[in-house]
Amino acid sequence: MFEIGKEYHRQSEIHGVYKGQAQGGISTPSGLDAIFIVTGDGGEKHGYADDFGDDGIFNYTGEGQEGDMEMVRGNKAILNKMKDGRTIHIFEYVRKAYVRYNGSLKILIP
Repeated sequence: MFEIGKEYHRQSEIHGVYKGQAQGGISTPSGLDAIFIVTGDGGEKHGYADDFGDDGIFNYTGEGQEGDMEMVRGNKAILNKMKDGRTIHIFEYVRKAYVRYNGSLKILIP
């Protein structure tokens, strides 16, 4: 589906092909057993950062910019990933409109 390390134009090569929400950090394309997480440096101005730790674990804050995260929409899809059987794919903004594919993940919920 995607090649690790390759850059994709988010609107045409991801949402133009697979659909799903084209804005925000979580996209759940209908008819596809996958969730796309798109992250970048933008969260830092809101007091959070999504990143890979030195241990290789991806720390993701979730959808929403203020207050506690609510388990609705994309956040709920991630929480229910295990029982939904969806694969989570991680993309990171590298420049305007372009994201790099970083691979798929397993979910660890503390």
